[in-house]
Formats: sequence, C-alpha cells, structure tokens
Amino acid sequence: MSLYRRPRRGFNVLYFVGWLFVVGVGIGLVWYGFTWNGKRKQADETPVVAAASATPEAAAGPTISPLPPGVASVLRTPTPVPLPTATPLPTAAPATPTSTTPHVVVGTDGVNVRSGPGINYTKLGHLDPGAQADLTGRHADWWQILYNGAPAWVFGQLVTVFDADNVPQVEPPTAPTAPPAAPPPTAAPTAPSPTETPSNLHGLVTSKFVVRDAGGEIYAPGPFAINQAIWCDWNVKNTSGEEVAYTVFGPWVEEADFHKPSWSNWHLNPGEVLDVDDHLEIGKAGTYNIWLRICFVDIGCVNLAGPVVVNIE
Repeated sequence: MSLYRRPRRGFNVLYFVGWLFVVGVGIGLVWYGFTWNGKRKQADETPVVAAASATPEAAAGPTISPLPPGVASVLRTPTPVPLPTATPLPTAAPATPTSTTPHVVVGTDGVNVRSGPGINYTKLGHLDPGAQADLTGRHADWWQILYNGAPAWVFGQLVTVFDADNVPQVEPPTAPTAPPAAPPPTAAPTAPSPTETPSNLHGLVTSKFVVRDAGGEIYAPGPFAINQAIWCDWNVKNTSGEEVAYTVFGPWVEEADFHKPSWSNWHLNPGEVLDVDDHLEIGKAGTYNIWLRICFVDIGCVNLAGPVVVNIE
C-alpha cells in the first residue's frame, strides 16, 4: 500500500475561479465608485442655464449652446422686469376765450361811409351788404369805425353792432362849414285828382311826402338800383273831428299796382298826426310813379300825395 496521494486538481481550479471573481468584484466597485463621484462632481460644477424666454426681447439675446447629453441642468425661469410706466405729458389748460372785438356788420341796403356822424359830412366811400368793420366809438345814432385804417362813420340803422357795450362816446369832428347841397325834396303834395273831392279825404291833410335812398344821398327821381330800398317819408294829420278808419295806408307804385301795406286795419283819431318812414323795392328797371295812397273803410282808395317819379336802372 502506497502512501503517495495525487494532488486534488479539482479543488485548485475552484479556488482560482473564486479568487478571480472576488478580485473582479472589487475592481468593479472601485471603478464604479470613481465613475459615480466624477459624474456628481461634473453635475455640481455645470453652470446654471436660464430657460429661453418666449418674448421677443429674449429671442434677440445671445444663443446658448445645448448641454452635453446626460448632464442634468437646473433651469431657472427669469423674473420679468416691469417696464417703466410713461408719464403722461401735462395737458395745457384751455385758453380763456377773449372777448370779441367790437365790430359792425352792414345790412342788406349797404351803407355810406362818412367823415362824421351826419349826412352833411363828406362821403368817404361805401360798404356793401355783409361787409364788416371794427368799431371804435359812437355818437347819437352813428357809429365810428375803422375805414382804410382811419376813423370814419356809418349810420346806425343800416348796420348791426356786436360787442359794443364798452364802446365809448366820441366827440364828432367839426362839421363842414358849407355842407353839400342835397337835391331838393319833392314839392308839396299835389292836389287830389278830379275824381277826388276834399270830402273824399275825410279831413286828412298831407304836409310831407319825400322819396329818397336809405342814407339821404339820392332823392327822386334817382336813379335807384334794381331792388334797392326806396324810402318814403310822409306826414299826415286828421283835421276832422271824427275817427278815420282805413285798411291800407302806404306808398303805391302805379305801374306795378303794388300797395305797400305799412299801416293796415287801423284808424286815425281826431287831431292825430301820422309821421311814417317806410321803404319798398322795385325789381325791374324803368320809370315809375309812386303815390301816397290810403284805402278807407267806407269809400275805397284815395291818393293823398304824388305822384313822385323814380327811375330804376
């Protein structure tokens, strides 16, 4: 019986394989530890990248390179910065309206411009209907205006004044020593026509019947312009002891058969005087006879004065 024993081959192989396994596991743990720590350190040292803003201002900024794959990043939403509110410009206070300059507007008949407040002053010119002029003063029924840069005067009844409350009274210039002679007014009223007897007049006596233009510049027969205002002045007194009733009383244009109803459906008391100033217009050129005509309630129409001939051109 031999004492020699073969070596146990199978035991050595298992031992070697086990040793290799243990060594491999150790090396793997060591590698894993270094690799994990390295990744953590790299993640901690990676700079924080702000999220891209969707606003146009962010889009216009610098482009940020994408992060490397596998690297975690902490995204931060930028806090919006409020834009400064624009301060509104101060609104200018509305200007206080100033008072309108005193002025006159000429009426439909136009008006003559004179050197003083009266028809005896020199005529400087004429203002057409609707014309305006600055107002500088007044005297009686006349207004002082600026005409061609100098003071002049217009008759108040032929203009309309505006903002004249503070217009001062002005002393007129010295009247001319020799006023221009005006055309003589119409002669005394003519006698009634043969068909009109004194009894037809009911005691009415006419002391004046004058035909002229608005400013007293033109007297009959004129000439007057088409549609120009022709003024008729008359004075009639009831000398009877009874009331005189009438329907129409005023100037009558014979050729046009037009009777201006200046005084309608009225009456004159005993001793009463009627002093009237009224006007009419004639719209066609020609020669016309103007009468002062009254239509009584009881006996019809009678011509008290006239005719006064006027020429329309």
